[in-house]
Amino acid sequence: MMRVVADIGGTNARFARIGPDGLPAGQVRLAVADHADFASALEAALAMLGGPLPQQAVVAVAGPVHDGVCHLTNADWTIDRRVIAARLGSERVRVVNDFEAVALALPHLGPADITTLGPAEGPAADPRTAMKLALGPGTGLGVALHLGDAGGASVATEGGHVPLALADPGLLERLQAVAPPGPLEAEYFLSGPGLARLHRALHDRVLDEHQVTAAADAGEPAAQRTIALFLDLLAGFAASAALGAGALGGVYLAGGLVGEGRIRVDGARFRRTFNGEGRMAAWLARVPLHIITRADPAFLGLARVGMA
Repeated sequence: MMRVVADIGGTNARFARIGPDGLPAGQVRLAVADHADFASALEAALAMLGGPLPQQAVVAVAGPVHDGVCHLTNADWTIDRRVIAARLGSERVRVVNDFEAVALALPHLGPADITTLGPAEGPAADPRTAMKLALGPGTGLGVALHLGDAGGASVATEGGHVPLALADPGLLERLQAVAPPGPLEAEYFLSGPGLARLHRALHDRVLDEHQVTAAADAGEPAAQRTIALFLDLLAGFAASAALGAGALGGVYLAGGLVGEGRIRVDGARFRRTFNGEGRMAAWLARVPLHIITRADPAFLGLARVGMA
């Protein structure tokens, strides 16, 4: 049965067909800003993919899903399972959170799909049952759990919106100066747009995320300090999330900033910051840390989403 899968973020919308081997093929990438709504992007993608109208569709979306509907957190699109079903003439349509799809892919990633950040210490957890955590900064900050290979299920969360924990009062004051009133959401600084906000808070300079990463690559000290702090904050956030989830099966970083290599991660420093020096440092040291370098991890997970 022909199936189409889609991974819809705040910046890009990716579509693919699932081939006879069960893997995504013939991928199409569209800019969200170039289309007024999801329906027009779906029409363009189906035309570019060609072939017969798919009888199944699984759509991963960057935002919470309620009753098959998602209003994207960082873009003005609404994705509705019923609208897609009407267009395809089939009720075999599912809408899931994008990082839920990434989490579903975790047990199926091979050595060529990941880069490991420093060695984990102590006995390894049983990969068949250990909880795994997928998180990543892109247009937003996605967080999801894989419940262990034996169960084969994943759970989406809104963990990217929890308050960012900061021990430095001076840094807290700087970040609050460029943030909306209320608690500092982790996503507000641990994302692509967040990187630009962090740079503004530290150096009072307005650059977008691409300019910050380009300046850091060119050796500009201020931009390099911004990225170093960004990664330290990300490592601390990942440690808190891993503790909260009991993710001894590993933390897997994805998203457009680290997964696509736009930010270079110092693995040894990230590992040290993740472990920390508190009472749970030994526990955290056992958690494997990986960057997902595969270009389409969500598609790999979407290919395994059931249609029940």
